[in-house]
Amino acid sequence: MIERILDKDVLVKWAAVVLAAIVWYNAMGEKDLVQTRVMNFELVMTAPAGKVVVSSAPAKVAVTVEGRDHSLNRLSEGQIKIEPDLANAPDGVSLVPIEFDPPFPNLSVLDVNPKHVTVDLDTLHSRDVQVGVVARGTPNDEYEHDQPQVAQTTVKVTGAKRFVDKVQYVAGEVDISGAASPVSASVTLSPKDAQGADVVGVQLDPPTVDVTVPLTARPPSKTVPVKHTVVGNPKNGYRIERVTVTPSSVKFRAASSVASQIDSIALAKSVDVSGRDATFTQTVALQIPPNVMYDGATQVSVRVEIVEDIVEKTFEIPVQPRNVGVQLKWDINPVTVKVVLRGRSDLMEGIKEADIEAYVDAEGLQEGTHNPVVAPTFPSQAELVEVTPSHVSLVLEKR
Repeated sequence: MIERILDKDVLVKWAAVVLAAIVWYNAMGEKDLVQTRVMNFELVMTAPAGKVVVSSAPAKVAVTVEGRDHSLNRLSEGQIKIEPDLANAPDGVSLVPIEFDPPFPNLSVLDVNPKHVTVDLDTLHSRDVQVGVVARGTPNDEYEHDQPQVAQTTVKVTGAKRFVDKVQYVAGEVDISGAASPVSASVTLSPKDAQGADVVGVQLDPPTVDVTVPLTARPPSKTVPVKHTVVGNPKNGYRIERVTVTPSSVKFRAASSVASQIDSIALAKSVDVSGRDATFTQTVALQIPPNVMYDGATQVSVRVEIVEDIVEKTFEIPVQPRNVGVQLKWDINPVTVKVVLRGRSDLMEGIKEADIEAYVDAEGLQEGTHNPVVAPTFPSQAELVEVTPSHVSLVLEKR
């Protein structure tokens, strides 16, 4: 009896286990249904031997994959890359098919978009080109630089043949600003075409070169004034106010024995002011003595200020009364005054004493002693400076 009960109990337990397994299987089947996903994979372009990929597009491809969820989850867009077969691709631009074979079972590829990648191939080429390095900047004032010396005169340029063929030379610069001793540096090189523009898509071997720029001491310097010479005369009635030379002094370099004999530097030609009636400026070259090197400009600016030549002239003029009554007689003391006029020299030359009058006005005055103001008349091209004395004694008496 007991054995029957135990056997029946075991059967029940087994039935429960089987039922649980069926339920679990059905539940997992519902979660792992067949699905479709679109995934973006990076394209990796590997050129065949002796070739180089100049460009390719697109960089990624959209792949539609079908499979169960747990298999699709194993695909990673960041880890899986597609490498088209370029073995038979010709030089130049061509379309290469994109194929994707899923790395895991139970996955099917439904679509690849786009189906081709555009690839530009070229022959991998190398050649040696000349190195050209220039010095940039200015060394210390007491030195001058020689040509840069490079450790090697050529480097190898490698890349697509179309780009390598453009390279005419490789260039670099070394900064010598303020240097007071030879400059040594490792200079980065750049490939250049015939117009001096950078060429991209090539590699240099080596990419840098060691350069030395020698410096040579310059002769001693000396600063002296600039000496100018003016010839000719301005227009009549005008004169030179001042002459300004800019710069007023110059620095030159020469051996000590030469420099000691030079106290000034002359202009290469004189400044001619003949007939000038206005200020003017002109550029004049410096005279270069033998064995002398100028440290800067070799010409100066000369400004000549031309102004009117204003002069004063004194005239001794007799004083005459005006408007004296007919019944009166007169006496003036002093009988002459000094009239000082000012004007442009050429105009003043033409003024004579006969052109000037000095008078006192006696209108309305009665007999007696008076002290009237002396009033001069003179040509309009002059101006009055003073009359001395400004007053005179005028005695009026009945006739």
